[in-house]
Amino acid sequence: MGIIAGIILTSFILFTAGSADEIYTPPLDLSFNSPNGYVLWHTPNANQDRNLEMAIQQDGKILLSGYTNDTKQKDILVIRYLSDGTPDPLFGNGGQILYSGGAGKDDYAFGIALDSIENILVTGREHNGQDSDILLLRYKSDGTPDTSFGDNGTITYAGLGSGTDSGRGVIVQSDGKIVVCGEVNVSSHKELAVLRFTSDGTLDADFASNGVFLLDNQGEGDSYGFSLALDQDENILTAGGSATEGKEGICLVRLNNNGTLDKTFGVNGIALWNGFEEGLEYGNWVSITPESKILVTGVETDSSGSFNIVILRYNSDGTIDRAFGDEGAARFGHSGYDYAWGQTSMPDGRIIIAGTSLVNGFESPVLMGFTEEGKPDISFGEDGMISFETIGFGPLYAVNIDNEGKILTCGYITEDEVDLGLYLRINAE
Repeated sequence: MGIIAGIILTSFILFTAGSADEIYTPPLDLSFNSPNGYVLWHTPNANQDRNLEMAIQQDGKILLSGYTNDTKQKDILVIRYLSDGTPDPLFGNGGQILYSGGAGKDDYAFGIALDSIENILVTGREHNGQDSDILLLRYKSDGTPDTSFGDNGTITYAGLGSGTDSGRGVIVQSDGKIVVCGEVNVSSHKELAVLRFTSDGTLDADFASNGVFLLDNQGEGDSYGFSLALDQDENILTAGGSATEGKEGICLVRLNNNGTLDKTFGVNGIALWNGFEEGLEYGNWVSITPESKILVTGVETDSSGSFNIVILRYNSDGTIDRAFGDEGAARFGHSGYDYAWGQTSMPDGRIIIAGTSLVNGFESPVLMGFTEEGKPDISFGEDGMISFETIGFGPLYAVNIDNEGKILTCGYITEDEVDLGLYLRINAE
């Protein structure tokens, strides 16, 4: 069973931002897990507890998904917190549920979503003894498996090739059908995959090819799907990465509701973006603005071979919106290593990014703010960034806005070679 550790020496956190003599106090909400403003989760006997994704219930309770290794193998971990930052004693076992596949190997959760009656959907991968398969779990609101779904609450899908298949993102359509994105092995490479399931957990025969869409980029390069969004017409957008002609690019795919490529979007349904330098580029999060613009947050390789954070904005037809940032791209990359996963938007259109950046030489959990136009939001934190390195070193993966307009974010920090799940709340500025 997990325990909560809120280790803090004072009732506020100080950190250095910019020059060494500048002291900045992050706007932690000290009423959250009072008086800390954050929660550290440690499962006994584990040296890895990592929070990777987040979902918010209508009643304000927060679900975090990720994994732990208290059995010395990685098991899926889902935690539910009350709005004050304490674990929900009515959920699972003392606020947590654990899932371990039957092979006794590593299993991971990467995405989480809620359906219309607040069943909990978790996607990731499960090891079958030889390799890993896409995994989809459904739990009832109290944290018990929904036995009416799949095989006692569990679905696995194996691609045609051998190797690791992963579910990365999950979203629920208005008709209750469940969409999962990720990648599957096909022959000698990985392909971006989108799967759709009916509400009872069977592959939807009316979607793509018997429920499964594969990007099929006509080459040996890998492609991945990391995040999903539904537009106003419930077309399916998947952001990820794809290698074509020897170059990695941020990939954005739009599918019609029947799982075919939307040929009116981008080039035959695909918008591919390449940065200035050769190297890896990934789109890790996608969302739709109220104006039907498409925001993709990810990373690009810079001239030194390290990563910079990039936000792209597309028009609804898949063309880059050159009014945003610098010709359609907003960047953050001053430290030598900057990486982002999660993204959310404030009611006024400002964009908040969760990730990691080098602060005083250490990879630290950070939030970054951008204006609606793609410029650094200097009103957010210290010149557009809030760092939490005095809590610990590590990344932030997910960020969201709660029912009261406060910013929630999660990830993990490392202390004495032990990873502790991090979850914090700040007052929006």
